[in-house]
Amino acid sequence: MRDLIDDWDSIHQGYYLGDEEEIDAVVTRCVDRLEEARATHGAGSPEVAFPALGLVLMHGHVMWHSAPGVADRAAAALRAVAADGAGAPCDHAGHPSDQGLGIGPLEAFPTALELFADPGSEDVSWDELHQWAGPDGDELPLSELEPHWRCPRTVAGFASAAAEAIRPAASAGA
Repeated sequence: MRDLIDDWDSIHQGYYLGDEEEIDAVVTRCVDRLEEARATHGAGSPEVAFPALGLVLMHGHVMWHSAPGVADRAAAALRAVAADGAGAPCDHAGHPSDQGLGIGPLEAFPTALELFADPGSEDVSWDELHQWAGPDGDELPLSELEPHWRCPRTVAGFASAAAEAIRPAASAGA
């Protein structure tokens, strides 16, 4: 999983060693993985969150550089995740996605992705995400970090923002 996360992050950072077609292939595989996870595991599962957050991480590239069909598919997949999680039960006062898609929260994504992919990882821990977890950028107690990041509304919020950036709802026919 680490290689996959590194690929997604390098696309986000702009230093992936491949041409636009190769990058679109990585994005398309991520969309395929997301669609399969939604069909197999259902909304709110870590299996859905992992590729959804991967697409969110790559949204800047998709928005500006991907082929139109790839961008359309990515936006549609992210909108589906956003719709799935928008009404999920939740008692959190805020979510990491409340901060939007600024540099800070996106910088936390490789760590969050590794924790979603391997919850028992000894290489990273939820406390590394403390500054990106609370509403309005407030830090949360360490005991609340994982539930806030794993909340389906967090994933939905990031997915919605990325879908809107890639294909604004007005132009997406929504």
